[in-house]
Amino acid sequence: MHGGEVVACGTPDEIIANPKSVTGDYLAGRRAIEVPSKRRNGNKKKVTVSKASGNNLQNVTVDFPLGQFVCVTGVSGGGKSTLTIETLFKTASMNLNGARQTPAPCETVKGLEHLR
Repeated sequence: MHGGEVVACGTPDEIIANPKSVTGDYLAGRRAIEVPSKRRNGNKKKVTVSKASGNNLQNVTVDFPLGQFVCVTGVSGGGKSTLTIETLFKTASMNLNGARQTPAPCETVKGLEHLR
């Protein structure tokens, strides 16, 4: 309904062999996304979540640099969504937009003044 269709399924080798699969092209090395020669420096500002403890998080403290592309990765169940959505997003939406949210617990979130 909202776009897309399955064009290939199977093992990685089967995906690579399927001429309709763009993913197969990347897996086979026929296409690539080049690493830029110059990276963004960001704006030297950050948002810091201190001692996040929702769900599987155990007193996690992390800085999110601003003005850069940031990616949070990790294993399934490792707390990525709890940290980014349940803790950071919900706290920011409460403070910046007056949303009525219940964020996952943390000690502080600093640097929200750098966001709008």
